Amino acid sequence: MFDVPFPALARPLEGDVVIFGLKLKPDDPPLSEIMRALEEEGARVLGGIQGSVGSEYAAMFVIELPPGTRADELRTKIAEIEGVLEVRAGGSRVGDLWVNDALNGLLLMGDRAGVIPLDSTRSLFEAVRRYWGPAGEAFLYHMGVAAGRDSYQKLVKIAALDGREMLELFLGILKSCGWMSWYEIVEFSEEEGRAVVRLRGSFECSGWRSETRRSNILRGVLTGFISAIWRTPTVGEEVRCEALGDPYDEISVMAMKI
Repeated sequence: MFDVPFPALARPLEGDVVIFGLKLKPDDPPLSEIMRALEEEGARVLGGIQGSVGSEYAAMFVIELPPGTRADELRTKIAEIEGVLEVRAGGSRVGDLWVNDALNGLLLMGDRAGVIPLDSTRSLFEAVRRYWGPAGEAFLYHMGVAAGRDSYQKLVKIAALDGREMLELFLGILKSCGWMSWYEIVEFSEEEGRAVVRLRGSFECSGWRSETRRSNILRGVLTGFISAIWRTPTVGEEVRCEALGDPYDEISVMAMKI
């Protein structure tokens, strides 16, 4: 259940779908009362997400309505619950699917972020590799380095962390965005100028079979991020790669001696 992402599309078993976007009382959000109201109407929750956003508490639920139940009537019933500050109803039907039109990307490190399917992302990067070869791979790597440095500058404004903890936080964010399924910091020493990170399920390497190592963007992102933590130039090398049949990717980042 924890590997299932929040749906952008929903197909009901029967009836229609409605997406409720809610603003709730932040110190005491009435979630149990909302669930009770939905159950009383025979509505089925297909997906949901809720939590604090700044000073507000927001929630979004994808609801399958039983035949004969009107979305506006259910919205009115939920709006009358004490602690519900606002309710918006949405959802667009295309064929037998409903589009979650309440979704509008993600809020990531204080910035609005878009979402690209991993297969499409792989196709983009593979085109660079195919048409430009090693030069294209170097291009992808340095793109990643720039993105890693920029990510540090944004994250440092949010988190009062540094060193290994900052890297742990960043890796957790990358995992939550689907860049990998598992990670481990094997080594992190600013004094020795060396960091080693292991990954499984990388979007660049997992599921491929190749005669060459494939991590360019992610290797660059980690190299650039660690470079920003240490405030010194670094270089990243992929020592092991899932695409070669290794059990994990291993990326070694070294401080450059100037």
